[in-house]
Amino acid sequence: MPSSQRRVIPIARILRFHWRVAWRYPGLVVGCLLATPLTVLVDTILPPLIVSDVLNRLSTGHYQRNQLWTSFSTNLITYAVVVFLGWAAVELEASRRDSYRQFSRVFHLVGRKGPG
Repeated sequence: MPSSQRRVIPIARILRFHWRVAWRYPGLVVGCLLATPLTVLVDTILPPLIVSDVLNRLSTGHYQRNQLWTSFSTNLITYAVVVFLGWAAVELEASRRDSYRQFSRVFHLVGRKGPG
């Protein structure tokens, strides 16, 4: 077919087809629909909010001057947990999509054993 006579398929039809095929795997669809917004929330929204709270308290002087750990321990621990959860969520999501990661892990494990 020459390029001037290509048949145009409406985007709505393509999306309906994709949606029907995707729902053959409801666990993956529901997982993606839940994991994507949660990953964005935990990985890109919460850490800056925690840092901004710490900076706001530092700039306004709402902390105990000689007790920084007492003043900011909750924020620091929360930040560490959120960053770890964000990293874990991104890695989990990426490992489900990228089959080569599994081969890479096996390759590195076999490479470490060495001879004998």
